[in-house]
Amino acid sequence: MKEFLQQVAHAYCANESKYLIDYCFIFPNKRSGTFFTHFIEEEMGMQTFILPVITSMSDFVDSFSSLLPASRYEQLFTLYNCYSKLSQDITDFDRFLFWGEMLLNDFNDVDSYLVDPEQLFVNVKRLKEISANYLTPEQIEIIKRYWGEIPPNYNPDVFWRHLDKETSDGQTSEQFRKLWEVLYPLYTDFI
Repeated sequence: MKEFLQQVAHAYCANESKYLIDYCFIFPNKRSGTFFTHFIEEEMGMQTFILPVITSMSDFVDSFSSLLPASRYEQLFTLYNCYSKLSQDITDFDRFLFWGEMLLNDFNDVDSYLVDPEQLFVNVKRLKEISANYLTPEQIEIIKRYWGEIPPNYNPDVFWRHLDKETSDGQTSEQFRKLWEVLYPLYTDFI
């Protein structure tokens, strides 16, 4: 069975090969665009053609603005300053860097996909509500038929077990929970 991007490339190359230059394909990230480019080149073989525009969602959105995005370092330092105003848990930038990288990626996804940040960054006090298994036996059976199987030890609580362990840099679940609790104010201050 062909991969999804391979099927899309095949369909466009089979039906629109003369007009590929007129298309613009937008992907969630550069990686999927790279794979799609490879599949188009594979489909077209030795034919001469001009590739369509293939871009990421963030590059596409950026193309509509005359403003330049801040560098990754500027974003990290700004985010660190915003976090420092909200919490004193992580006092030096080096320890914040790991969380900062993840947060920037998450905040970017929130903006790119127009997600309501207030609804997304719910408090971890709702942990049981979030981790509860809402699937009925019928829904689990449908998922099993569609995907072929359900992991043998399917348990939504497993997702949250990492919170009870100390990470290699000494951070604990309590630090993670505190960070989670300030995500919405941090997001609004950062933006």
